[in-house]
Amino acid sequence: MTILSNQLRCGKCEDEPYSAHHHDFKYCKCGAVAVDGGMSYLRRVGDFKSATDMSISMKEDMVKQCRSNIEASRAAGGAGKEAFYATLAAIRGDRKFMHTFSEMSKEVKDICIKEVDDALDSGRNALGVVCAVTRTLRDNGYFNEMVNELGEVDGS
Repeated sequence: MTILSNQLRCGKCEDEPYSAHHHDFKYCKCGAVAVDGGMSYLRRVGDFKSATDMSISMKEDMVKQCRSNIEASRAAGGAGKEAFYATLAAIRGDRKFMHTFSEMSKEVKDICIKEVDDALDSGRNALGVVCAVTRTLRDNGYFNEMVNELGEVDGS
């Protein structure tokens, strides 16, 4: 599995600490929970029984397909919209992904495209684009059926 987002929501203060990289230890505002490990490992500290895990992990082959689609889109001169379509196409290939692109609201599509544009403008690689799309989809409720109690996107 590849960790795409290492994050919790504290049940006490509702803060959402996010660990961006290896040994990036972050507490929530009230200090009840903390995350660590970035995309290397998932470490939890504190009262995580009252916390919600918001982490996203994908199977390696699914991430590889997303990256390949994005790189092909970039090579063909595609911008954020095309890179978003390329990422979504790979994610959508999972039979458990319940929301198809046509069912997605225009508002969420526009948010995803903006996130991809921002990722591309800031020089992020294809994996950075995948992370931006999956976090945006998660935050807008489009991964709800895919995310289990461990926060993993089940690509089986």
